[in-house]
Formats: sequence, structure tokens, C-alpha cells
Amino acid sequence: MNSAITSCEHPDPLQRSDGGTLSAHDDGQGKKNSQPRSPGSSQLAYAILDTPPWYLCIFLGIQHFLTALGGLVAVPLILAKDLCLQHDPLTQSYLISTIFFVSGICTLLQVFFGVRLPILQGGTFGFVAPSLAMLSLPAWRCPEWTLNASQVNISSPEFTEEWQKRIRELQGVIMVASCVQMLVGFSGLIGFLMRFIGPLTIAPTISLVALPLFDSAGNDAGVHWGISAMTIFLIVLFSQYLKNIAVPVPVYGRKEKCHTSKFYLFQVFPVGSRMVIVAAGCVLLLMGVFGKIGAVFATIPTPVVGGMYLVMFGVISAVGISNLQYVDMNSSRNIFVFGFSMYCGLAIPNWVNKNPDKLQTGILQLDQVLQVLLTTGMFVGGFLGFLLDNTIPGSLEERGFLSWNQIQESEDTTKVSEIYNFPCGIGTKFCTSSCTRYLPFWPRLEHGGKGDTGVSQLTLASQISSGKRPKCATETRM
Repeated sequence: MNSAITSCEHPDPLQRSDGGTLSAHDDGQGKKNSQPRSPGSSQLAYAILDTPPWYLCIFLGIQHFLTALGGLVAVPLILAKDLCLQHDPLTQSYLISTIFFVSGICTLLQVFFGVRLPILQGGTFGFVAPSLAMLSLPAWRCPEWTLNASQVNISSPEFTEEWQKRIRELQGVIMVASCVQMLVGFSGLIGFLMRFIGPLTIAPTISLVALPLFDSAGNDAGVHWGISAMTIFLIVLFSQYLKNIAVPVPVYGRKEKCHTSKFYLFQVFPVGSRMVIVAAGCVLLLMGVFGKIGAVFATIPTPVVGGMYLVMFGVISAVGISNLQYVDMNSSRNIFVFGFSMYCGLAIPNWVNKNPDKLQTGILQLDQVLQVLLTTGMFVGGFLGFLLDNTIPGSLEERGFLSWNQIQESEDTTKVSEIYNFPCGIGTKFCTSSCTRYLPFWPRLEHGGKGDTGVSQLTLASQISSGKRPKCATETRM
């Protein structure tokens, strides 16, 4: 946390260090290192409150856009088949342009008024699995004629109504789900729920977002395994093998004019500046406005998309499993909870898909809800992990809560308040009324006495939970 809030001298990202390799970081104390940057260094060149030059903001914003491009494009391409759009690249391009534009709006809102952290917002795979489960219901399965390219007329009103009614259904469902999320966030209920949600719940939930999509990834890659293999080879080559290799690139400097310097070309710049994410959000908005850009991505060959899926879904599955690093996996209890949750998250949805008639209760709406829930692997695995983790006896250390919830303390509470507080004075002592004290999500200042500096309630909660209390803080009771 210190590296994100410490004010650092702005280094020149093209500054040559002694080793001749382009360096883009300092030592965190306002002094530049004389040693060349190590290949695996994750130290931020620009911290969250730093503002790089405008041209670097644009360049680094494009970098963030390209990094998130695969995940952004994957969501509409995955849903296109179940929306009966597999033979309509024009509408697919509309969906891609839409997700670019909406992601840009969400990114700007989150940076300015949301979490206030440098996070690029994109399409969530959390909604993909239940959306596919809903579209697999008998009432929403695509007609046979939409699967035949020779019978599809994308300009006909009949075909347009086929995919638009499915879009409307998805929009309504996602709106309701979003309202539930807003209620959980605004009410502060998530703080209570996090007491019971640990790594053994999160690990199967995230892993089962991607694992059930192996069929879609395999089918797309199987269209031409040669092209898919080449796509995978290039992704792995650039992201893994070449990321620690310095490549000579031409550089123009004021003193040395044109010369070559070694640079880690295939390594993402470690930047945590909020202004860079603002630039990335603006890039997303521009990409969404120009429809030709979405059309380009809609024409990506299917085996290329399949190769990208194999890499991306594998990484998502591994990210979920990585949460087990906080859990004692030498415990037979934890091995049982995780293994059983994962296996049921794959087996139960598979059985329900093959035997939908076995869930007939006589109430159509209840049957649809049960089928959607039980064919969503992330729900089945996450629910079983949550249930077993909270009912089978086990210590907090064994379950991973102690290490997972460990909070890194901040030495500068003023900077923490500056990071997380709303802009333009919203939520400060100038805009805080007596009514806002009852809103769990509203930042407010607490004063410990005359002459003391106010600190954010978030900081107080973090320090109190860790057993320490700042000198200027008054006691806060929840």
C-alpha cells in the first residue's frame, strides 16, 4: 500500500540507467535508482496520485486498453451464438462497440466517483455463465433456421426480432441483478457477508466461471487447430518467454539524438496512476463511437478467437485456484471442501442439462429458476463451498481468513483519505450533513480533538481491525 500512496519524483520512462536499459522507476523515496530495472520489477513508475505527462497518459491508456482487449471482445462473442447471431457479423460489431463505450463510461465513473482506484472496467464473466444458462432454456433456444447461414436474412424483421427479444430478456435480468448489487453495496451488507465468505468460497466460484466454457473454446479452436495453435504460440511467446528480454529499440534524445537502447518491449509498464485509467476510459469511449473498429473485431477468424479463449479461460481458472494460497491445504477438511465443490460444480450442471425433465415441479417459473441456478457451475460450486466452509468445524487460520484478510497498514492517513474520498469536496466536512452519517458507503471525517487532522473512516476501520488505533482517532462503534 505504501508504494501506491507515497509521492515520488516523476521519472522519465525513457531514462537510461547505468546498464543501458531503459528504466521507469525510482526507489520510492523521491530518488532515482542508479541500477537498471530488473525484468520482473513490479514497482510503480507512477503512483495513484501522480499525473504523467499528457502524451504518456495517452500511450499508457492505450496499453491498458490493449491489455483488456481480449476480455472485452470475448463477452459479446461468447453470447453471440446463444443470441442467434453467429451468422450476423454486423450485429456482433454493434455489441462489441457497445461494450467498448459502456466500459469507458463505467471506468470514468469508478475512477471519479466509485472505488477511486486505477482499475479498468470491462465486461464481467460473472454474468456470462447465468446468461448462457438462461438462454439454454427451451423457450430461448435459437430456432433451427437461424443456425443455417443460407436461411438467415439479417435485414428481415423476423430475424431482427429473434435476437432482439433475447437481448431484451437479458437486459431486464441484468438490470434486476444490478439493483440487488447496488442494494448490497449501499446498505453495507457486503461487510457482514464477508465475515463468512473466504478463499474456499471464492476459489471454486471464480474457477467455475471459466471451466464450463471449455466446450465453446474447444469448438472454436477446432475449426482449424493449426491457426489456433499459432495464436496460442504467439500469445505465450510474447507474454511469457519474451517479457524478460530487452529488445533494442530506436530512441530519440536531446543529447544523443537518434540512438538505440534496450527496452523490455513485451512487458507491461507498471503504472498505477488514476489519470492513466482516465485516458484508457476515453480511449474506450472513442473505440465505441467508431463502428468500423467494432466491425474489425467482429471479423476475427473463429480459430483465432478459440486460441485466445484457451489461454484466457485457463488463466481465469488459475486465478480462482490461486486463492487457495491462503488456506492450509495440508488439512483434509479444506481438501474435501474444495474438491467436492469443484466436482459438483461440473457434474450437477452437466446432469441437469441432459435431464431437464427431471426438475418439473408443476410451476413453470420455479422450474426455470431451478434450471438456471443448477446449470450455473459457479453458483453450484460457490454455494457448496460457502455452505461446507461455514458448517464444517475449522479454525480461522486453517480456513485462510487470518492471512486473507490481513490489511497492510498505511503510514500516511492523509494520503489514504485523499485517494478514497470523492472529488470536488463531496463527502468532506464541507458537504457532509447530519443525514449522511447513516449511509454506510458515504465517506466522512472523524476528528480526535483540537488540532488533529481528520482521517477517513475507511482508514480508521483498517487500523482498528488490525488491533492498532491512531492517536488522533476517536472510538468508532458500528
